[in-house]
Amino acid sequence: MPVTQSRQREGAAGGLDLARLRSMLVDAGPFARVDVVDEVDSTNAALLAAEGSPDCAARLPHLSALLAEHQTAGRGRLERRWVSAQGSSVLVSVLLRPPPEPRLGLSWLPLAAGLATCRALAPFVPTRPRMVWPNDVVVRIGPAAPGQPVDVPGWGAMRKVAGILTEVCARPHPGKAMAPSGDTSRIPRPQQLFGNREGRGAIVLGIGINVTQDAHHLPVPWAASLRTAGAPGADRNEVAIATLMALARHYAAWEAGDPTLRPAIEARCVSVGDDVEAWAGGGARLRGRGLTLDDDGALVIATTCGNRAVSAADVRKIRHGRADTRAPQEE
Repeated sequence: MPVTQSRQREGAAGGLDLARLRSMLVDAGPFARVDVVDEVDSTNAALLAAEGSPDCAARLPHLSALLAEHQTAGRGRLERRWVSAQGSSVLVSVLLRPPPEPRLGLSWLPLAAGLATCRALAPFVPTRPRMVWPNDVVVRIGPAAPGQPVDVPGWGAMRKVAGILTEVCARPHPGKAMAPSGDTSRIPRPQQLFGNREGRGAIVLGIGINVTQDAHHLPVPWAASLRTAGAPGADRNEVAIATLMALARHYAAWEAGDPTLRPAIEARCVSVGDDVEAWAGGGARLRGRGLTLDDDGALVIATTCGNRAVSAADVRKIRHGRADTRAPQEE
């Protein structure tokens, strides 16, 4: 995996500081490896390519992190583009090697990562970060936020400050069919990863956090950065360290099947207890009240036709009986 050598020697002013990141995350933390590149097509794609290499030496250990100053082909869930200016965000992917049979299904892992991101960002912003099922982290914007409307259809006063993309790269035992690779939010039931910790199964979990963008640099009206959310002095190194340390802790809780994880996720999820509209595959829409998350992490929605569990959908808030009638766009 290529690593920009200049970044290893010294960080540019305002840039990611590799020495500091390694000191906090590897030397004094749980990570096995941390790398920083100036530019890459996608941090998730880079780690997936390393894992898919026929050269066993190219494969990375559990808890390997790759950060980038810029992505030329960043992407979110369902192959949407993730757009951010050079040096404005925390763009990081982590390679994880779960046990052969995790106690919680894979669909709970991005939810655990969302909870970790919420808790990591809480000290930086004046309002409590929340989750929109299944993979968005949002903050509430007040009327004094410069350059931003107070209310956006489907989002209200909430703004997306971070997104999560989790992809599976599973290497089955000989004679077994290759396990599906891709966004785990598309997997409705738990999936077994064959092999031990250092063996075949791997997950790449990517997190993108908007940090220093001004309102006019954000790609869509429902986006925010830590700056526009009330943290103009947020340091990207501090944000990256806090997020990755929280991710490692919440990954360990997910792997152990921690019984406190599910209620903590539900408590942070604004889609639970809200009137929502879910856009499923093929343009189908489902409207109702978000009730709970089921055993597989699917959102259970109470509709006029009964309770329905959705395992892959875009979920938006309905305000005053109305929702945004436009299909979800790029994030």
